[in-house]
Amino acid sequence: MKNHNGMRPHDIVVLLKIISLGDNWLNKDLAESLFISTSEISESLNRSRIAKLISPDKKKVFRSALMRFIENGLSFVFPLIPEPWQGGFQLPILHQL
Repeated sequence: MKNHNGMRPHDIVVLLKIISLGDNWLNKDLAESLFISTSEISESLNRSRIAKLISPDKKKVFRSALMRFIENGLSFVFPLIPEPWQGGFQLPILHQL
């Protein structure tokens, strides 16, 4: 079993894409539609399985767990730090750690 080295931002996108596609999808379909490699899809699904956001067979997203993660955990896993105000009418730019 691989170690869980933390979620990546696109893992959430992969899970949401699976929900949008329903039951009929393949790794290659996800890869093509999200413009990422099939190996990265596979790694993403493994991270999500270890985090218990998808079933062990990697076919069913645990929607309630994903929603709890998005609502309560996302800001802890992917914190954003606002940059100082630049003046003018620009909005502050948020950067990930």
